[in-house]
Order: sequence, then C-alpha cells, then structure tokens
Amino acid sequence: MIRIDVSDYQTSTDTITLDENLTELQSIVLPMLHSLLSSKESESKAGGLNILGSFCGLSYDFSNIRVNK
Repeated sequence: MIRIDVSDYQTSTDTITLDENLTELQSIVLPMLHSLLSSKESESKAGGLNILGSFCGLSYDFSNIRVNK
C-alpha cells in the first residue's frame, strides 16, 4: 500500500506543474500496478484490478441507486 503524507507536497504557490505531478505519480503507480497484475497470486491480481478499476470510476458506491423494474 502507498501512504501519502500531504506535508510532502508543495503548496499551490510553488511553480510545479500538473504535468510534473502526473509524471511523478505515474512513475510510482504504474510499476506497482504492473507488478500486481503480473503476479501469480490471485489476491495481488485482484488488488491490481481494484486499483485499475478505481482509476476508471468503478469505486463509485452504487448501493444508493434505485433501479426500477
């Protein structure tokens, strides 16, 4: 798991751009995601799929949505 400390990130007054933040995030998350998805353990693959699904919006809580027949 990744633990993020908000104090490690620069404030909005700093000159870091969104592209630099995205590149930094990709350099951390993509290798971990690749490692999880290519693992032989089903729990690791499931964790990788959950992370990938959350990027696609699949972590949305659908329990409050009513479906009419």
